[in-house]
Amino acid sequence: MKVSVNYVKSGYSNEKKTQDSGYTFYFKYIMRPLSFYGAIPFIILGFSATQVTIFSLLFGVVGNVFFTIGTFNYSFLAICLINISILLDFVDGNIARYNNQSSQYGKFIDGVSGQLIYSLLPICISIGFLKSLSNYNHSFLNGFQALILGSFASIFHTFIAYLMWRFKAQINETKIIADQLKNKSEKDSKVNTRKTFSLKNKIQKLVFRFRKFLGSLMIPSLFLVLFDMSDFLILYLFSFSIFDLFLQAIKINLNAFRKLS
Repeated sequence: MKVSVNYVKSGYSNEKKTQDSGYTFYFKYIMRPLSFYGAIPFIILGFSATQVTIFSLLFGVVGNVFFTIGTFNYSFLAICLINISILLDFVDGNIARYNNQSSQYGKFIDGVSGQLIYSLLPICISIGFLKSLSNYNHSFLNGFQALILGSFASIFHTFIAYLMWRFKAQINETKIIADQLKNKSEKDSKVNTRKTFSLKNKIQKLVFRFRKFLGSLMIPSLFLVLFDMSDFLILYLFSFSIFDLFLQAIKINLNAFRKLS
């Protein structure tokens, strides 16, 4: 059976396009278009979406392990493998839609795979920095400081994933109660929305645009390792993880639970 790019793209629904609108430039305009072509050989060879997800996980984990070695060659290979892993993370969704095999299990494995890869990045880069510290004549971090920052960045990133998962679980658990309260509080909610909509949403848009900008730097910033600038990368990953954790906590507190109270 001949598989065309257009047919693979046909499964890319408007709903999915809306979800992708929140992606950074690199993911939206580079990885997503490439994934349509990348899906074709896997479809022809009969791979399932879950199998491709496992490949993505393996490439990502091996890439992180290569970062821990700390040499230029292995760091370059690590960056290549991480990018292949990201590409496959898009490919598996294309395959699932093409074969009409989308499942909750697949979404779960896909989500866990991505979170694991990104959570490992800071600590693995820190270990590589520690091993190659003798090559740095200008570093403002020593090995211990880098290891601490990288460890906390990995922990924070993992906790953010747990925080969002727990929040979604809480929403599902209280959905019935929320539906019952919806009609009762509808008028009050509309009044409050009119008063706070403009200023609140402007602030939220600015903050989340800034967060999106910081997040868009993550993959390109990996190349800093090749120029003996891992200390800047580690500091960026640590700072971004703290900012993201704070932002997600505020978002949940102000937006979500207010609707359920």
